[in-house]
Amino acid sequence: MAKKKGGGKKKGGKKKKGPAFYTDEQDLAPFGFKLRDIVCTPLGLKGTIIGVKYDPPGPENRDSARLWVEYPGGKHAPLEPKLQNGFIGQAAGYRKVAEAEHIWRDVTTIRTRLEEEDEARTAALERQRLRFEALALEAALADKAKQKKAKKKKPAEGEEDRPQTAPA
Repeated sequence: MAKKKGGGKKKGGKKKKGPAFYTDEQDLAPFGFKLRDIVCTPLGLKGTIIGVKYDPPGPENRDSARLWVEYPGGKHAPLEPKLQNGFIGQAAGYRKVAEAEHIWRDVTTIRTRLEEEDEARTAALERQRLRFEALALEAALADKAKQKKAKKKKPAEGEEDRPQTAPA
């Protein structure tokens, strides 16, 4: 069999990556949006602003900035066009949704978190209850075993009238 090529070590080291998204207000200000704003696209899709990425990574490349959103379901996508092509606010069809939707999102997030905490608390209480039941069952089995041992012992002559005492 012939040897396969390319089985050696890879050349070059890993490049240091910058942050996934730049989220400072100074990075988002040219777009006219803030972090966690809900934006409606020209197609009617709603997404949450998660930050800015630069084409060559680094905030010194401000002309190559692109605004990114997270759509329901966890998908991340950039908004078009890049900053160098102009402002992407109302003129390009992107608009911030009403404040009520922002508030409703926060209420839903808090409600979901509280439900998750409640479920975790209920599960912990159930585990604790089962543990106490298991300990009580073990103690009952140990008592039965002691009683069986005590019954198996035959009393010696003259000790028949003496009552059994509980161990201390």
